[in-house]
Amino acid sequence: MSKTKEPSPTLTVLTIAEVSFRISFIDSPPGTYESWYLPFLASSSSDQPSRSAIDISVHRERATRSDAPIVFESGGAWNMQMDPEGYRLNFHREGTQHHHTIACSDVGTKEVRLYIDQDEDELSPPLESRLSGTRLSPIRYPLDQLLLMNHLSPLGGVIVHAAGMVIGESAVMCPGASGAGKSTLSQLFMDADLGDALLSDDRVVLRRWPLERQVSRSASRVREAWREKIGVWGSPWPGDAGVARNRAAPLDAVLFLRKADTNELRPLSPRAAVRRLMPVVTCPWYDPERLPGVLETCSHVVESNPCYELLFRA
Repeated sequence: MSKTKEPSPTLTVLTIAEVSFRISFIDSPPGTYESWYLPFLASSSSDQPSRSAIDISVHRERATRSDAPIVFESGGAWNMQMDPEGYRLNFHREGTQHHHTIACSDVGTKEVRLYIDQDEDELSPPLESRLSGTRLSPIRYPLDQLLLMNHLSPLGGVIVHAAGMVIGESAVMCPGASGAGKSTLSQLFMDADLGDALLSDDRVVLRRWPLERQVSRSASRVREAWREKIGVWGSPWPGDAGVARNRAAPLDAVLFLRKADTNELRPLSPRAAVRRLMPVVTCPWYDPERLPGVLETCSHVVESNPCYELLFRA
């Protein structure tokens, strides 16, 4: 008697800032994504440019218990443990401490084993689908952002609370905390029919601009440009203006936003700029081994690009 062939895992590819999330659903359907994720989805890992990858396998089986120390508590829906093998992210539903999703990754966050529906009966339909009739993919905010943060930090990549826009062939980044005016400024662009220039109205990703994109230069000048250029990528994490575009451009200026009664542009020194930048950087402060690359990138951003405070009338 021939053995029953096991069904092949369903593969989904999500690409953010040229990092491919290669997601294999072992014993559950892949689910759907909110509309702002759609530009970042691909039918295969070769459909979008990628410089590195995070391989994720999704399971409904029970995860083993971990007594590793908690290194970060979000104060909300998740916490993080760290042991010699890597990170463990535990998510729980509002009002409970029962974990519904657990993500276990290696130290480099290149391989992740994701356990879903941990507070459900393995044979019952997921709670989310019973309540809404639909099943959203488990690889979405905030899990995807946390995995990307841990993956990129050793490579000098950072996620910034900022609006971003492309002007000509270069990007302008406008960092700011909640309420600073990121979505307001983005809406002003859209009202002026300049919405296509926007990358994001809430979060962008910074990393080294790819060497192969430096064109029409000698080899020595290309190497120098590689050291100098930082790229800005859009992300699938929009703010109130709903801007989430999968495109990128090399950074050319940084404008720190502040709502005011006047429109004014004030130059900032690199020292003043980095003090404004660090509070809006999503960074693994809990892991000292990952901080040097992040700090180097932030320093490079403010030292190699003009920085200003932009006061503007909302």
